[in-house]
Amino acid sequence: MKKLYILRHAKAVQEDSGGDAARKLAPSGRKAAAAMGAFIAQQPLPPTLVLCSSAARTRETLAQILPALQPAPRTVYEDGLYLASPKILLQHLQDVGDDIASVLLVAHNPGVHELALRLARDPAKLGSGFPTCALAVFEVPGCWHALEARTGSLTIFQTPKMLNQDLGDD
Repeated sequence: MKKLYILRHAKAVQEDSGGDAARKLAPSGRKAAAAMGAFIAQQPLPPTLVLCSSAARTRETLAQILPALQPAPRTVYEDGLYLASPKILLQHLQDVGDDIASVLLVAHNPGVHELALRLARDPAKLGSGFPTCALAVFEVPGCWHALEARTGSLTIFQTPKMLNQDLGDD
């Protein structure tokens, strides 16, 4: 059984002079990402591989999470994950080697939410939204290349608010 963690980046500032891909995290986003990192670290079979969008807000989200993950997972930053469709996100996951037991995908909405909805055997468990820094955890049978719609068993859907984090106001 494989484990897939799908994480939307944490809350980012609204504008950046460098454009959308350069947007950085808001202070509350940094707090939320650190809290989510601690939560992920407590899970059985934490990620051994991270696939992360190359955007500033996803990289910064991951930077807040990584200190909690020991041993540190191998990390791959992919330009192709920036604002990727669920189809593209799925293709990246299907390319993961079968020697990898657990993967953390850090990317953007609407792609991550739509991917989670497609993978879930019971998509109603995900609700209607996928807020910033939300995490969906799936158990996935078989090989990564066989990952497809309705093959994932959603075991956790966690948000920063569910962790009871005082995130402050931005």
